Amino acid sequence: MHDEWGVLIHGQDRSFNYIACIYNSQKFIRETINSVLSQSFKLYELLIINDASTDDTEKIIQSYNDPRIVYKKFSRNRGVANARNYGIIWLRVNLLHLLIVMTSGIAISYNNNCKKCR
Repeated sequence: MHDEWGVLIHGQDRSFNYIACIYNSQKFIRETINSVLSQSFKLYELLIINDASTDDTEKIIQSYNDPRIVYKKFSRNRGVANARNYGIIWLRVNLLHLLIVMTSGIAISYNNNCKKCR
């Protein structure tokens, strides 16, 4: 559960978050998740938004058992912009690190420092 600022309410402040918008990323999603999980800073949430992948991406994501990973899947492909906007609205956080994982294996990162993302 989140408070009005998007911070998880279960003991620790998770005001730093990652959003990974993915589509048919089975070749690279494990490397992406492992990269985030290996960060030295541990108080974050990784929101993975699957834009209706048709490969084994979902199976790989579901193999992880980490409470910092939140998984959402669209029933039909809506495009990366819709997935990203959904994630930003869902998290409503103070600090966001956006990961866009391309099917080519290239991960594009954006940092967004904002007072309040809605």
